[in-house]
Amino acid sequence: MSRSHSEDKSPVIFLAIIALALVLAALFVRAHYVTTVSKARKLLLQQDFYLMCSALDLYGRDYHQHPQSLDDLVKAGYLPNVPTDRISGRNDTWVTERSDDPAAPEL
Repeated sequence: MSRSHSEDKSPVIFLAIIALALVLAALFVRAHYVTTVSKARKLLLQQDFYLMCSALDLYGRDYHQHPQSLDDLVKAGYLPNVPTDRISGRNDTWVTERSDDPAAPEL
């Protein structure tokens, strides 16, 4: 019994469809992973900002002045350490600025 030409290609087509399905699944998983990691970094960054703002408020209430740097918050015990910037991966890239906003609280 001889095989027809179309029967010889069916395993190849089946394997091609399986390979395509695996590639699409891998692309979906990768996209989901990248999105999840990005969201997690943003949430951690927001948490770091909240922590630093709280520490700045407490320092200002206790000392009636703004700290000169974030290291002052660590030395005074308001922060355990200067948080790592989630974008750069370093803790020495934070930039502190004085507010020119007239609604900002004076210490």
